[in-house]
Amino acid sequence: FVFVRIWSILDRMQNVLGDSPVFPLALLHSIFSPMQGIANALVYGCNYQVVQQYRYCLRRRGEGFGEGSEDGALDPIESSTIAIS
Repeated sequence: FVFVRIWSILDRMQNVLGDSPVFPLALLHSIFSPMQGIANALVYGCNYQVVQQYRYCLRRRGEGFGEGSEDGALDPIESSTIAIS
């Protein structure tokens, strides 16, 4: 997060404190600011539960709904137990 956002912070600080914009800093700001979405996708989309769900969906991709996978693996969501008290 810091690596992606530091360029925009520095660019904004330089714009407030400096006389004229610095092109290399503005260029880094414009390159790295849109990468925030990619960074979020990597961080939040690559945790254990999401990766397991990706694998399950890819295994079932060629099969019809209601059928199990070839290796007999269960759906991670269906096989999890939730205790309600």
